[in-house]
Amino acid sequence: MSTKATYRRNADILAASLDGELVMMSIQAGNYYSIGGVGTRVWELLEQPKSLEELVDAVVADYAVERDRCAMDVAAFVDELLGLNLIEQA
Repeated sequence: MSTKATYRRNADILAASLDGELVMMSIQAGNYYSIGGVGTRVWELLEQPKSLEELVDAVVADYAVERDRCAMDVAAFVDELLGLNLIEQA
């Protein structure tokens, strides 16, 4: 995963808020996914292309979290989303 890359949502993913969680469906794969908490905020941010640094900056501004820990967690989450084809490099 490149630190200079930007990421955005996969346009083929349908998403809706349900009882405080984000529920997503991959039409191509026929799979459902659910995320909550900070993951929902990251998904919102990815409506427009964002770099890892921009995502971390926003999460640190919104939540009481240490920057180094946040950077590791956001990078791992982005990597997971990439692996599931829920997001893509912009």
